[in-house]
Amino acid sequence: MPYLVQYHTFISKLNAALLFLKMKLFLFLLFLSAFQGYAQITPLLNAHAHNDYENTRPLVDAYEHGFISVEADVHLIEEKLYVSHHTPNELNDNLLLEKMYLQPLMDITAKNDGKVYPDDEEPFLLMIDFKTDARPTYEALKLTIQPYQSMLCKASESKGCAVKIFISGNRPVEQVLSEPEGFLALDGRPEDLGQGIPASSMPVVSENYKKINSSSAFKGLSRKDAITAFADKVHKEGKKIRLWGASDNPDTWQNLLDWGVDLINTDKLEEFSLFMREDLSEVD
Repeated sequence: MPYLVQYHTFISKLNAALLFLKMKLFLFLLFLSAFQGYAQITPLLNAHAHNDYENTRPLVDAYEHGFISVEADVHLIEEKLYVSHHTPNELNDNLLLEKMYLQPLMDITAKNDGKVYPDDEEPFLLMIDFKTDARPTYEALKLTIQPYQSMLCKASESKGCAVKIFISGNRPVEQVLSEPEGFLALDGRPEDLGQGIPASSMPVVSENYKKINSSSAFKGLSRKDAITAFADKVHKEGKKIRLWGASDNPDTWQNLLDWGVDLINTDKLEEFSLFMREDLSEVD
């Protein structure tokens, strides 16, 4: 009789162990499926998520739609960087730059062999728009990114790294350019062209769509010719052009692409993703 009790006890423990292993296997396969889903995402080389933090799932929605560039506005409050267009009413840790962007990007690169998109040789672009004073916000950002430097491009690097951070808004131009071995770059302006600033330190040059053909450099030209000429100047320095303030619809997207604009500023992640993938399928 004792042997029978011992046998049933052994069988019970064995079944529990097998159930535990099955659960572990299920969770592993679930993780693998999610990873493979991410690995199969095709990056869209012209896709910039304007005010990405206003989407339902900041970063994640843009990433799953193949965007290679996202925009986050930050405010320096009590020595921390909060992501928000306007000064946040409540200091919620869920709004911290680290939590919304840096740590999730670190997790993605850890799963993708040090890249955001496994098959993309270009770094992912994280544009951080300073809404508070340039110098203190810059110093706070340098401290904030220290734990994440393994995935970040240096100011002197354009390839061989996962994430390129460049600063827009209240730009600390002198500070960034004086630290070529730092991990931060700049969003350029038209007046920065021709100043000898390398593309690694200024990967993107941005301008207001509505002002482009009223500037002294392009006065008298049609909007199409002004944008094409501006794009040519930017491309000669190996930089990308981004225009903000344009209508957010397929006709405008197509015009901008035809005129040489590299990064299309959009709030419509799914619609733009479908638009670009239709274009890609027609090319194929």
